[in-house]
Amino acid sequence: ALSYILGLGAPAHPTPPGPVLSAPSRPFGAVSRPLRYRYLTKHYQHLLALRFAVEEINKDPSLLPNTSLGFHIFNVHFLGTITAESSMALLSGTAETIPNYSCEPERRDRLLAFTFPIPVQGRGLCRSLNRRLLFQFISYGPEDPTLRDKALFPSLYQISEGFSDLPAGMVRLLKHFRWVWVGLVVTGDIRGETFAAVLTEELAKSGIRVAYVDRSSVYLSETRLQLSCNPEQMITSSANVVIIYGDSVSLILLLYCIRDRVLESKVWITTSEWDVTSAVFYLTTVIFQGSLVFSAHGKEIPGFRDHQRSLRPQKYPQDSFLLPFWWFVFECPSPKDDVRFCEENGTLETRPLDHWDMNPSPQSVSVYSAVYAIAQALHQEIRAERDPEASGEGPSRLPRPWQTGSGEEVHLDDPGRATGGFDILNYRVLQNGTKMLVKVGEFTPGASPGQDFTISEEKIAWAGPPGSVCSESCRPGFRKTAREGQAACCYDCVPCPEGEISDRTDVDRCIRCPREEFPNPQRDRCVPKAVVFLSYRDPLGMALASSALCLSLLTVLVLGVFVRHRDTPIVKANNRGLSYALLAALLLCFLSSLTFVGRPGPATCLLRQTAFGAAFSVAVSAVLAETVTVVLAFRATGPGSGARTWLVCPLVQVGICTVWLATSPPFPDADEASEAGVVVVRCNEGSAVAFYCVLGYMGLLALVSFTAAFLARKLPDGFNEAKFITFSMLVFCSVWISFLPAYLSTRGKATVAVEVFSILASGAGLLGCIFGPKVYVILLRPDRNVRGRLLGRGGNP
Repeated sequence: ALSYILGLGAPAHPTPPGPVLSAPSRPFGAVSRPLRYRYLTKHYQHLLALRFAVEEINKDPSLLPNTSLGFHIFNVHFLGTITAESSMALLSGTAETIPNYSCEPERRDRLLAFTFPIPVQGRGLCRSLNRRLLFQFISYGPEDPTLRDKALFPSLYQISEGFSDLPAGMVRLLKHFRWVWVGLVVTGDIRGETFAAVLTEELAKSGIRVAYVDRSSVYLSETRLQLSCNPEQMITSSANVVIIYGDSVSLILLLYCIRDRVLESKVWITTSEWDVTSAVFYLTTVIFQGSLVFSAHGKEIPGFRDHQRSLRPQKYPQDSFLLPFWWFVFECPSPKDDVRFCEENGTLETRPLDHWDMNPSPQSVSVYSAVYAIAQALHQEIRAERDPEASGEGPSRLPRPWQTGSGEEVHLDDPGRATGGFDILNYRVLQNGTKMLVKVGEFTPGASPGQDFTISEEKIAWAGPPGSVCSESCRPGFRKTAREGQAACCYDCVPCPEGEISDRTDVDRCIRCPREEFPNPQRDRCVPKAVVFLSYRDPLGMALASSALCLSLLTVLVLGVFVRHRDTPIVKANNRGLSYALLAALLLCFLSSLTFVGRPGPATCLLRQTAFGAAFSVAVSAVLAETVTVVLAFRATGPGSGARTWLVCPLVQVGICTVWLATSPPFPDADEASEAGVVVVRCNEGSAVAFYCVLGYMGLLALVSFTAAFLARKLPDGFNEAKFITFSMLVFCSVWISFLPAYLSTRGKATVAVEVFSILASGAGLLGCIFGPKVYVILLRPDRNVRGRLLGRGGNP
C-alpha cells in the first residue's frame, strides 16, 4: 500500500508566545501593543475539515484504493515567515529546516500539496518557494487576484469563493435602506485597494458617497504586533454605516484600534471572512451588535456535524492542538496540559457562537474540497500510470473541476466562475451574552430583477438608528444647496423662495406655482388663490355703496328744493339752469361710483372711468360757468352768453374718452401679483396715458375755476357766490391731489376704494359748499331770500 502526505497551515494563535511589550500612550497611529492573545478557536475547524476529508477518503474503496493519505498540521500564526518555514519543514521532517535541501527524500516523494491561507506579508516568500519546491500549493484564504499569475506562482492554486459580485450586493443593500453616506475600511494591500476601487466606482454609479477610506496595515512578528490605523475618522464622521473588507488579522487590528471607544451607533457591513463573532484578545464584540454580514451561501459537509459532536481529546491523543483548543473553548480553570478538569465528555454543540460554530465556515468547506481535489487528481494520475488507455485521460496535476464525496464540484483558479450568492446575516448579542447570526436576506447575482435581492427588515436587530447620511433630508418646502468643497450628498437646506414650492424631499430646485395658485405657509404645495374684488358684501364696499346712494338721494332732494323754489331770487341769481346742470352732474358722479363696486365686467369696465370723467367734467364746467356768471354780472354783461361759452368744455373730455374707448378700452383683468395668496379681479385701464389725460383735464378745469372764483371773492355781493365756489374748489383740488399718491401706493381692491372715496368726497364737497348755504337760506332763512338782501342793500339780519 502507498501513503501520501498533505500539509495544512492554519492560524490557531494570532502570534506565538513572546515577550510582552509596552504600548506607547497614543490614541491612534503606528503603535506597538503587547501581545495578549487568545486562541482563535474557530480556526480549529479547518483542521477538523482536513481530518474528516482524509478519513472519508481513506475509507472509500473506490477512491485511491490501496493508498492512504496522511497530513501534517502547522500553526502559521498569520506570519509569512512561519508559513514558509512550515512548507520547508514538510521536506526536512524533524531535522533543521534548510532551504533548497530535502533531508528526507522519501518524504518528498510522498508529499502531495500544502494547503494554507497566504498572509499579505508572505507573498514574496511563497513566490520564491513556489518556484523551487515541487509539490502543489493551494490557498484557501480570501481570493487574491495577484496570485493568479502563473509566471510567479506556477504551482499555486486558489480554491476560495470568488467575491466579484460582493460590491453589487453591498450597493443593493445600501440603496434599499437609502444609506448614501458611508465609510470604508480596507486592508492596506492590493486586495484591499482593488476592492475599494471597485466598490467606490459602483457606489458612485448609484449616487452613494464615501465619506472616508481608512487603509489599515499591520506588521506581525514573533514578538511584536505593530499596526497603523486611524479610528478618529470612524468616530467623528457623520457616516453611521461602515463597510469593512478584510480577514481575521484586520479584525484583530480594528479591535485594537477602536477598543474603549463608543461606536455602538455604527452599522457595520462586512463579510464572513471578517468574523465579528470571534472572541479574541479578551475584547468584547458587543460593539458589532446589529452588523450585517455577507456570507457565501452555506454549504453543508455531509456527516461533518456528527464528526464535530464526537470530538474528544481522548479520541485524538496525538493532536497537539486539541488540548489547548479544548482548554480555551470550554474555558477550563486548569493548566492547558491537563484536561482532567475540563468537560471531558462535553460537546462542541453546546459552546457559544463566539467560541464555536457547528456550521462549516467557507474556509472549512474550501479545505474539505481541496483535499478531495488533491485525492481525485492523485487517483487520476495513478490510473494513468497503471493503464493509460483505460484511464481515458493523461496525468493531471489539478486544476480541472473535481468532485467531493457528496458530488459538489471543486473549482481551482476559476475567476470567471459566478458566485453562488450570498446570505445576509444579522449579528446579535442578547442580554444574557448569547451571540447569534440570524439570516435576514439574500443576494443572488444573475437572478431576475426583483428576485435577486431580498431583505426582511423586521428581523434585523439594530444597534442604533440605521440612518447614514452626510446631511439630513430636506423636507418639502426646502431645497438643497451644496456645501463648497464637500461631497454632493453634503448640503444645507434652505426654504424655497417666495412664490415657489417643493413637494418632495431632497429637491435641487423649487418650482414656481401657476399664476392662479400660491404656496401654502409650509411651501410644500400650491393652493388656489382666493378671488377678491370690492364687493357689496365687504364692509368697505357696503359703506361706499351706501354713501353713494345717500349722497345721490341728497342730491335729488336738493334738486327738488331748487325746482320747487325756482322763482326765488337766490335760485334765479346764479342761473338756475346751471344749478340744475350741476346737480344733475353731481348725481351722475355719485351714481357712477357704484360701477366701481362689484365684480368687474366688460360693461362696467367701459363705463366706470368714462362716465366718471365725463360727469365730473360737466360738474366742474358748470362750476366754472357759475363763477364766470358772477363775474360778468358785475360788469353788466349778459350772463347767459358767457355761461354758454364755458359749457363747451365738457365736449373736450367727451372727445378724450371717445379716443380712449376706440384705441385701448378698459377690460376686466386678473392681478395675481399685487397681493399674496389672492387674485384681484380688476379693470385694466387699457391705456394709462388716456386715464391720466382724463384726470389731468378735469384738474385743469378745477384749477381754472378755482382761480376765477378766488379772484372774484371780494366782489360787493350780499350773498357772494364766489366765496363758496372758491371753498368748494379748494376741497375738490385737495381731494384729487391727495388721490394721486394714495392711488399709486395701494394695491388690489384698496385702489378701487381710494378712487370711489375720492369721487364721493369731491362730489360731496361741491354739493355741500355750493348748495348747502343756498338750501339753508331757502328752507331756514326765507327772509334773506329777497333781491335787496342778495344785492347787499338790505343790511344784515
